[in-house]
Amino acid sequence: MIKKMSHSEKKRKDSILHHNKKRTIETKSAKVSLDGSSGKEHVTSSKHPSTVVTTGSASSTYGAHTIVGVSHSFYAHDQKTSGPPDLDKDGAWAQFLTQKAYKIVDKVGAGNYANVYRVRTASNKEMAVKIIDLNKVSKRYKTRFLPRELNILSKIRHKNIVEIYSIQKSASFIFFFMEYTPNGTLGDFIRRNRAMPEWMCKPMFSQIVEAIHYMHSLGIAHRDLKLENILLDKFSNPKLTDFSYAVIFDDVAGHSSLSDTFCGSIPYMPPEILEKRAYDPKLADIWSLGVCIFIMLNDRLPFRFQDIRTMIKLQHNKQYAYKQRIEKTLSSQCKDCVSRMLEPDVKHRITSVGLILHPWLCKI
Repeated sequence: MIKKMSHSEKKRKDSILHHNKKRTIETKSAKVSLDGSSGKEHVTSSKHPSTVVTTGSASSTYGAHTIVGVSHSFYAHDQKTSGPPDLDKDGAWAQFLTQKAYKIVDKVGAGNYANVYRVRTASNKEMAVKIIDLNKVSKRYKTRFLPRELNILSKIRHKNIVEIYSIQKSASFIFFFMEYTPNGTLGDFIRRNRAMPEWMCKPMFSQIVEAIHYMHSLGIAHRDLKLENILLDKFSNPKLTDFSYAVIFDDVAGHSSLSDTFCGSIPYMPPEILEKRAYDPKLADIWSLGVCIFIMLNDRLPFRFQDIRTMIKLQHNKQYAYKQRIEKTLSSQCKDCVSRMLEPDVKHRITSVGLILHPWLCKI
């Protein structure tokens, strides 16, 4: 049973529920101006997994833990700058935007090879543009991951996935024009507000699960789910973003083709990836979802990741713990749902369908 809310908690709930109104999003066809490959991936040998893909780093703090991901952060609102944005040496990307009649408002995110800006169109519509510097990315990213991402973005349309308006290319840059989400990332939200009470977590997490179930039903796995890749719109509805490592898989007789690419962010990786075994990308997504909801509820990572061997051991033994004051407030259904996602045995880990039907989430 959830403890009775205090007057201040009730007031906070009413305020957030007011902003969490459902809204209908008009989907548009994304204009993709680059050719993409099929995006399918197959295991060549489980004994020789692909080398780790490093595309920058992102850090965020949860309690005493500093999370350092393998992949770059998409929206880093804590790095937001005021005034004129920094320009590159030749200003080529800025000239491109000016020629297209976009006004640069401010910088909202930065990575090793990509920056994100808020821009305004001639009709005064605000959007975000993610600018990838092709001179800074690896050949493998250009020939493998980028074409796959473009192909996947052309296939997905969901109210809880950030909308892509168009993708354009110049000589040295690729521009992803997309929906602007003013409330930053879910990671930003947790850093500002600490742990979320169960009543607040449940409807938000349910929307995230719906987006993942939608992707999995299309034969697509995200492979880099983390709080930094979940944006919040003006109503605080979650939106999945950053499909750099997403993959299209074959689903034969209910079994996904396996992946062997070591990718994602270490604190969110399941044991099968950390052990560099061939893995089901859908079930890896589910584990990452389990880490996300644990942080949302507990303001702490479930497993320490400074020592990978120790982390794997903790994962296999399901040695994670809620803060005592928080655990007392959580329902048994909530804890069961988390436990089924953080299941080290992939044969018993819950699927996206199982999550949709789980007693904790099927009644919102």
